[in-house]
Amino acid sequence: MADWYVSSVAYAAIAPWAASTAYTVGMIVRQLATPAVGSERAWRCTTAGTTAATEPTWTLGEGTTTTSGTAVFTEVTGNGTWMGTQGSTATWLCPGPRLDRIMRWGAAADRIFVSSDHAETQSTAMTLPGAANDVPYIIICVSRTSTNFPPTAAQVTTGATVTTTGASNIAIQGPATTYNNQLWQGISFVCGTGATAASINISSDTVGRNYLFKNCTFRLATTAAGSVIKTNAGEAWPNETVWDNCTVQFGAVDQKIDPCNYGCFIWQNTASALAGAIFPTILFTRGVVILRGVDLSALGSGKSIIDVANAASANGPCLVARNCRLNASVTIPTDGFSYIGNDIELHNCDSGDTGYKSTFQRFSGIVTTETTIIRSNGASNGVQAYSYKYVSNANAGHLLPLFAAPIYLWNTVIGSAQTLRVEIISSGTLNEADIWVEVESLSTSGFPQSVIANDGPATPITATTAQTTSSTTWAASPATPVKQALTVSFTAQEVGLVAATVYLAKASTTVYVDPLVTVT
Repeated sequence: MADWYVSSVAYAAIAPWAASTAYTVGMIVRQLATPAVGSERAWRCTTAGTTAATEPTWTLGEGTTTTSGTAVFTEVTGNGTWMGTQGSTATWLCPGPRLDRIMRWGAAADRIFVSSDHAETQSTAMTLPGAANDVPYIIICVSRTSTNFPPTAAQVTTGATVTTTGASNIAIQGPATTYNNQLWQGISFVCGTGATAASINISSDTVGRNYLFKNCTFRLATTAAGSVIKTNAGEAWPNETVWDNCTVQFGAVDQKIDPCNYGCFIWQNTASALAGAIFPTILFTRGVVILRGVDLSALGSGKSIIDVANAASANGPCLVARNCRLNASVTIPTDGFSYIGNDIELHNCDSGDTGYKSTFQRFSGIVTTETTIIRSNGASNGVQAYSYKYVSNANAGHLLPLFAAPIYLWNTVIGSAQTLRVEIISSGTLNEADIWVEVESLSTSGFPQSVIANDGPATPITATTAQTTSSTTWAASPATPVKQALTVSFTAQEVGLVAATVYLAKASTTVYVDPLVTVT
């Protein structure tokens, strides 16, 4: 394993090569004449001597040598071996000024440390790395005020920036032919200026890989409407992109985050996820989006978390959000889903201090949290009693029922038959083919293998009967109320979780389900 270092500021502090000058072994120089972008290098004197009267033609390859007069210099750009060895004070002596070049030279298990004062800018499109390199990448922003080599965990921070101007994209990718992982920590990516389109494309290659960005910032500085942040830009293989405590900033309301096809985008652990003063009309376009602990409250009236139009297409999104803060006025589609799988699940997501509000929008209907029609002594978060309101649409049926999240219970009774019971209320009698509960329990002795049982019909042509009549009390009722119970027997053979899921197959029907199930 080797360590590499990048700092535009420390690189600029390297003394340029000087003519007719005596150099001793260990002294570090950079080019005297301004090199082309990407050709900036640092050299270490490896043979003492006096330089020639004119600057040599430097050899730019990794570890190559260049002779000037009687002195010999070896290329050491970003090489951690020589980073803090000159003089009596350890410092960043030979860092690279650009990430691309260092990423091309890294090997498996290598680390790249980027100083928090690093500010890399170019006016052309940037690809990181700019050439294939079949190794994982670990890129970490650190403070360079310490003399530790390698840096310690206490030095990990944020502040390094990578910027393109004009109509110049930033592409973050790996090799074209090999599965690869990347970790980026503490880096800000700033893309484009003016009104010309420029985008940030993560995984713009065509091979499956994983990307973890931690404490990073993604900013579309351009004001062009066509600019996007794509998290699976290659769209050829399943890729996973994770943003952990990352923020995003937009330059126009028509810009978006596009997880693309075949991609899974996970955003987690982020307060004030949207920076700046301009927020997109539509945040996500398509793909699989998973949000956990993300504050999206900046999206208010006239804003939508996902693209409603795409929700009615084969390329529509699948959104699962858990424990997220939303704005009370943000738009969340409740209909228009024309393709199976374009689901929206909001688990305990709200704009206020509720702790119970959930929504499950599917092709077959919608399940929302109800606080009026509730069972007496039923489900509650300790402050508010609630139930789940199932509203199926014309698409619902035995093969495509409407369902919410499973209800979990911890079970310690093994070897004895138990009955799980779910209370429901609706405006008409429902039979076993209309609605049922499915119970998954650890009912195989000696193995963590579950057995699934339900109170629905055994086959599509099995004769059905009405679900059990119930006399439980509800605080309020729908029109012509009918109270029933769904019951399933099971025998657990191992201690563990029991999962109960209620399915509504009857089309165009409203049912209220109490999620406080009982087991006797």
